Amino acid sequence: IISIKNAMQSIADGDTGTRIFEEYKDEMKELANGFNDMSEKLEVSMKSLEDKTNEQGALLENINAGILAINYSYGMIMINE
Repeated sequence: IISIKNAMQSIADGDTGTRIFEEYKDEMKELANGFNDMSEKLEVSMKSLEDKTNEQGALLENINAGILAINYSYGMIMINE
């Protein structure tokens, strides 16, 4: 349980590459495998989001026209310069 708790804290601290490598049996094995699956999916999602953010940033930096993005509350969330 301590290794699972530590792995959860690592994920919470931003280390999405964290995996559990302990040898468990029964329910603990299922829990560890589920954690590892979740961690892998989170890592892939975070990488995809990072790639899309970088792509959008590169596009905005190279557009000559002014662009202003606002959220649903009409707050400015992004502007190119």
